[in-house]
Formats: sequence, structure tokens, C-alpha cells
Amino acid sequence: MSAWGPKDVHPDDAGAHTGDVSAPMLADLGCTYVEVGHHERRHDHGETDGLVAAKVAAVQPWGNRQTAQARRRPGAVIRSGAPRCR
Repeated sequence: MSAWGPKDVHPDDAGAHTGDVSAPMLADLGCTYVEVGHHERRHDHGETDGLVAAKVAAVQPWGNRQTAQARRRPGAVIRSGAPRCR
């Protein structure tokens, strides 16, 4: 069995967010995973802990498993895969 998913998701389910993909779109495509909080997105796009938390909350009702990565201090990486499939 194969599983796939994107490396980002928008925290809102709908709206005009050109170039972004929402959790409902991912569910429609059959994605089972989504990565949020990646270091490059945090660094290059200025994503905060609050935004990452909003993205995690956005995917949970849609049955995706999120892989969250968070840097809490230099050199420390915390990864959590939180399955929440329905």
C-alpha cells in the first residue's frame, strides 16, 4: 500500500489562498500524510509555532496524519507523527 502527502497545508479549509492547498483538498486527493513545521518553511516563510499548530489542527478533522517538526532551541529537533484517522 502506498501513502502520499504534501509538505505543507494551509490552515483554512476554504478561501482565496492562491498557490496553497487546504486539508479538504488533500482529503479529496486521497492524501494520508501532510508535513508541517519544516525548518525551511519556518526559516524562509517565517512560520511560527502558532501557525504550525493551526495547520496541525486544520488537518485532523480530515483524517490526515500530520508529521510535525519543531525546533525549540538550536540543535534540538522534535518530531511527532500524530495519527488521527477516522
